[in-house]
Amino acid sequence: MLRNSSGHNTIIVEGVDGMGKSYLTQQLGEHFKREVFTCGPAPKTFDEIKYWVNEHEKYVLDGDKILDRVTAFSNYVYKTTLGATVHRDFLHYRAKRLASYDAIVILCKTDTPTHEIKEYDDPKQVELIMQNIDKLHRAYEYLFADIGVKPIIYDWKALDAFANLLKQLEDM
Repeated sequence: MLRNSSGHNTIIVEGVDGMGKSYLTQQLGEHFKREVFTCGPAPKTFDEIKYWVNEHEKYVLDGDKILDRVTAFSNYVYKTTLGATVHRDFLHYRAKRLASYDAIVILCKTDTPTHEIKEYDDPKQVELIMQNIDKLHRAYEYLFADIGVKPIIYDWKALDAFANLLKQLEDM
């Protein structure tokens, strides 16, 4: 149950802000009695990016964890979609490497996002994200197709969404 082809069973929950990632990771953590790691504010410097990419890779390799985003995926999507491509090649390389570990990836998507403002959020950045939700989601889809990840698409507002997700995970 919940083992992927590499024997790891780390779950990575990704998606645009406001899609229900944090709530889903908490639900999964409680249900599977697993440790949950939250990405928190996006790393700003290259040293911070490298640090978090390495930490997330360790978490994936350790297994038995649930990650609310990983820097290699989310930073790549947000930075390339919203205009900053400074670390694009590094992030793409590390996203592809992370994909090779075959973690279970859940991509959250809903038609009516509800972004919970956090103390570290920049209101202008939140507004920019909300204006580009579809573009960001397509960037996630493109990245995952490019690096060979087949995510489970999850809409928390769908009928019996969590129960259906648990069934999919248990059938893996």
